[in-house]
Amino acid sequence: MQQFEAVQANGGTSTDLAIDWLINTLKDRGPSIAYLISDGAPNDANLAITKASRFKEFSHIKLRLYLIDGDKETEEITRRLGLAAGRGTKVTCIKNYELADGVIKDIDACLSEMYDIEAF
Repeated sequence: MQQFEAVQANGGTSTDLAIDWLINTLKDRGPSIAYLISDGAPNDANLAITKASRFKEFSHIKLRLYLIDGDKETEEITRRLGLAAGRGTKVTCIKNYELADGVIKDIDACLSEMYDIEAF
C-alpha cells in the first residue's frame, strides 16, 4: 500500500493521473477490472476524459466508476469519462447523504445497481 502512504487531501482530484496509474498497472496483466472512485470533479475534466479513452487500447481492462455524492454536473462528467473509456464500462452512484448518519457502514446499503455506461 505504498502508493496510499503518500496521498494527501489538497482539494483537487488528479483523475488523469489516477487513470494513467490504473492503465499502467493493469495493461500487461490478463483480464482486469479497474476501480475509479471519485466525487466526479477532476481538476481538468477534458484531460481526464482524454486519458480515459486509453482504456479502448486495452480491451482486457474493464473500468468501474463509483461516483460519490455527485450532482448533475459531476454525473455528466462521469458519463463522458465512461463513454470515452468504452463499452464494458459500468458506473454506480453512492449518495452518502441518503445513508444513516451520512456514513458508509454497510457497503451493500450504499451501492446502487451498476449501470452500463450507455444507460447512465
